Amino acid sequence: MPAILNVTGPHQIAWAAAGTTPTTAYLGRADNDDLFSIEMEYKYQDVYTNELGQSPANAILMGATAFVNFTLVSYDPDAILNVFEELDGYATAGNYVFPSVGKLAYDSTINNANLIALKVIPANTGSPTYFVDRCRLISHTIKDVGNKPTRAGFRFEILAGAPNANIFVRGTV
Repeated sequence: MPAILNVTGPHQIAWAAAGTTPTTAYLGRADNDDLFSIEMEYKYQDVYTNELGQSPANAILMGATAFVNFTLVSYDPDAILNVFEELDGYATAGNYVFPSVGKLAYDSTINNANLIALKVIPANTGSPTYFVDRCRLISHTIKDVGNKPTRAGFRFEILAGAPNANIFVRGTV
C-alpha cells in the first residue's frame, strides 16, 4: 500500500524548469476539496526458497516510485500551456497538441530537459510547503466543464536524479 502525504488548507502551486526552485510562476490555486498529495510505492524483487514455497523468504529493495496528484480550482490556462511546452515542446497558443510519438522524452544533452519542478505554497502561515523536482506529466484532465467552476487535474511522476535523491523537500511558510 502506498504512503500518502497531504497538504492542509488552500494553497498555490508554483512551477519551474527542473533543477530550479519555483517562486512566482503559478499554475493556479487548489482548495480543500482535492488537495496536493504525494504518493510513494516501494518496489521489491521477492526471493523464494524451496522451504517456503510460494511465500517470499526475503526481498531485494528495487527502488521506489513517487507521484504527485492535485486539482486546481482556479488556474491560468496560459501557464498550463507553458508547462506542456516545457514538458514536450508541442503546446501552442490556445491549443493542446498531441506530442510526437516516438520522440525521446528527455534530451540527454540538456540536464533535466522536459522535466519540471513543483512547489506548494500554502495560504496558512505555519503550514508545510513541499518542493518536488524532476517531475514528468502522467495525466492531465479538465474537469466539470459546464455550469460550475472548472477544475484542472494533474498527475506527475517524480523521477530520481541520483541515488538517494530527495523525493520531496518539506519546509514551512
